[in-house]
Amino acid sequence: MVHRAVVRIALVATLSACRRAPPEPSIASRSARGAADDPASSYRPALDESGRRIFAALVADGGVGAAVEQVARIEVPAVPARIDIVAARVGGSWTVAAVERDRVTLGLAGAERILTLLNESHRPPAAVDLARIVGALHFYPWPTFDGATWSRTGEQVNGRGGSHVPQFVQRSGGTGRALLFEFWIPDGNAGAGPHMANIRVTDSGLLIDEAPRPDRR
Repeated sequence: MVHRAVVRIALVATLSACRRAPPEPSIASRSARGAADDPASSYRPALDESGRRIFAALVADGGVGAAVEQVARIEVPAVPARIDIVAARVGGSWTVAAVERDRVTLGLAGAERILTLLNESHRPPAAVDLARIVGALHFYPWPTFDGATWSRTGEQVNGRGGSHVPQFVQRSGGTGRALLFEFWIPDGNAGAGPHMANIRVTDSGLLIDEAPRPDRR
């Protein structure tokens, strides 16, 4: 009889504790938190936040004296969802960056960062995709030609078709490839007119502009 009473008291105490215990988080709520912490998940912060982070990166990279005047998001196909491509106008000039949760990578180095992530995920970009990426990160706001249309970022080229489809060309001596594509400097700017980008893509995934400063040509 004593043994049965002890078992009953223990059972009642257990049921009472279960009623008082807080409900366990649902699988859906745990999944939502996991997605927010996952570096591969989509990242689209407020533009003013990205503008502040780009400005801080510019200051760390050599110092700027002007404030951010304008910020714009650039949507580019094939870019991993974890990266937000954002352009910031500072002191009359545009800087475009690959913005992630834990880092901001400016200009051509940002395009190189995207290339690295695509290669690591076994999704190396085609020439057209890489031309769009480099065009956005390195040549904005000058429009680039993807073989069918001019980029929808920056200024448009009206009444003119492009004449060069983006392509990879093997460099001599087995030293990587060259990415060739067409971009346009609008009228009223130094170096106005069509230009060919020549971006060296090394075997290790580095991007090197072999024809810098087209506005001086």
